[in-house]
Amino acid sequence: MSKIWIIIFSLAFVGVAFAHGKASKRQPLPDSTKIYEHLIDMEDEDAHYGRNILGIVGGTTLVGLGTACLFGGIYFLRRHDKENNRWDEFVDESTGFVALIFSIPLYMAGIPILAYNVYTYSLRKEHAKKRDVYKRDLKYYNMRHHREKGESVQISLFPSVDVIHGGGGLNLLMAF
Repeated sequence: MSKIWIIIFSLAFVGVAFAHGKASKRQPLPDSTKIYEHLIDMEDEDAHYGRNILGIVGGTTLVGLGTACLFGGIYFLRRHDKENNRWDEFVDESTGFVALIFSIPLYMAGIPILAYNVYTYSLRKEHAKKRDVYKRDLKYYNMRHHREKGESVQISLFPSVDVIHGGGGLNLLMAF
């Protein structure tokens, strides 16, 4: 039994002798207000979706022009004149082919622009919603925090109606 005590004391002595004299430098936890403000700033960086609205408008315009060229080209290719004027047929067919050719790059540019901006808009909108939730939670936290630090007594008045006895009154609720 005495050997166990000698081992315990020698281990304690070694632990004390070789321990560093520095106290652990614990940094205090940041205030919840700073945490909320940091979260709001992080979400605010990704919450701007104004450019995506412009991209959606631009992509929709390109797709709309491509659709107009496509249907216009089909219309001019199918259009037959009763007089069978060769020059008019040549102009109609040329206009139809040119319109069809122009519709291809308009679609090829408009569809990816539109798809990218709709997708990015939805992502940024989610960040904006999350930022707004953090702002609301910060506001409630600050209200609760100031209420806890400030008054120690909260008074609330509630009206009461006694239907059976035909009376009424005012109830006072005090919270400490």
